[in-house]
Amino acid sequence: MIGGGIVESVAVLGSGAVALFQSFRFVQEGSLGLKLRFGKVVRTRDGTPKVIKPGFVWMIPFVETLRRRHVRQQEVTLDEQVITLKSGLTFRVAGALYFRVNDIYKALFEIEMLDESIEQLAMGVLRDKIAQRKDHHDLADTEVISREIFKTIKERTDEWGISLIDFRLTTVAPTPESAPIVNLEAAAEMRAEVLKKTATKMEVPPDEIVASGLGAVMIGAPLVASTSVNNSHIERTTIINESDED
Repeated sequence: MIGGGIVESVAVLGSGAVALFQSFRFVQEGSLGLKLRFGKVVRTRDGTPKVIKPGFVWMIPFVETLRRRHVRQQEVTLDEQVITLKSGLTFRVAGALYFRVNDIYKALFEIEMLDESIEQLAMGVLRDKIAQRKDHHDLADTEVISREIFKTIKERTDEWGISLIDFRLTTVAPTPESAPIVNLEAAAEMRAEVLKKTATKMEVPPDEIVASGLGAVMIGAPLVASTSVNNSHIERTTIINESDED
């Protein structure tokens, strides 16, 4: 009888210890928590949600639960996507968004799956902003585009309980299908600039250099059959590569 009583006492004490252990939860550094009692957030006297800071917190078993959320700066990596510009060229574009949770109640209960929602929103804004560009020249200033995307995302997430910190485009590159077109145009623009500088040094109109054939010799460029020149640019209407004539 005595032995049985000891066993029962040990069992009771063990169960009590387990229940006591399960009554405590832990909030890690860099995170905050909210206590729920019968499924409702525990609030302070003024009606605001009672935020649980890092450390141990005591819970009433089977009555209270704890929801936690990290509030440190986070990075959302936007996967690379192919976007078509108005010119028909396609570009590979990716980015990164940085944010921090400043209202844990909104982050946990007003927005379903916050991280996924932020990623989907940012992907959509990025796609829309890039698709509005006329051609690849409009993608040259990535800083300006990044600021535009950041501003739009911020306007749409003001009620999400987060603070946006920064947005950066990490990849802006033509697809294999569009790269040859972009490279050819860039080469043509470079040659046009060389031709203009040469004409300026020689103090003759660029048309004269083109007409004489000297331009092709001087810059090692394809022959230009028809070219119009003004003060801002040189527009090529036909480019004939010497190798194509053979």
